[in-house]
Amino acid sequence: MDGEVPLRTVRPSPRLLVGEVVQALAVVGVTLAVSAAMTRVGIEFVDEGPPWGPPTFGLGAVTLELVYLGPRIFLAWVQVQFTDYVLTPNRIYSRTEFFSTDLKVLPYEKVTLLTLRRGFFSRLLGYAELDVMAYGAGAMRMRGIRDPVPMFDLARERIRVHNTAEAIVRSD
Repeated sequence: MDGEVPLRTVRPSPRLLVGEVVQALAVVGVTLAVSAAMTRVGIEFVDEGPPWGPPTFGLGAVTLELVYLGPRIFLAWVQVQFTDYVLTPNRIYSRTEFFSTDLKVLPYEKVTLLTLRRGFFSRLLGYAELDVMAYGAGAMRMRGIRDPVPMFDLARERIRVHNTAEAIVRSD
C-alpha cells in the first residue's frame, strides 16, 4: 500500500456469509409459513378463486425474495474470500480483488465519521461493521469484522492524530 507499514490488517469473517444465509432462510421461512397458513385458511373458509392461488402467492414471494437475497449472499461471499481491510499510519484501505481490483483509500485527515454497527444477526454471530465517511473522499463500509473494537479504537486514535487545524485547512 504505497510503502506504508500496516498497523492492522483484517479480513471479513466467514460469519458474515453465515449471517446473510441465516437472514435469507429466516425471510423465506416466514414467507413459506404465511403461504402455508393462507393455503389452510383458503381451503377451509374460502370457496371462491382457484385452488392454486395461495401456494402460487408463496412461490412468487419466495422467488422475489431470492432475487433480492441471492446477490447479497454472493457479495458477502466475495467480501469474505477476496477483501482485505488495512489501517496504516496515514490511511484506511479496503481492497477487493475478484475479477478486477476495487481499492478504496480514505486518508484519516478527511474522515468525518466513524461508526461501529451491529445488527441482530451480526450480534448473535459475533461480527460487526465499521462505517467510515470522509469529506470529499466518499465512504467505506468494512463488513464482517470479527473483533471490531481494537480496529475501531485504532482508527479513532489515528483520526485524532491527523485532525489538526493544518489538516483541516489542507483538506478544503
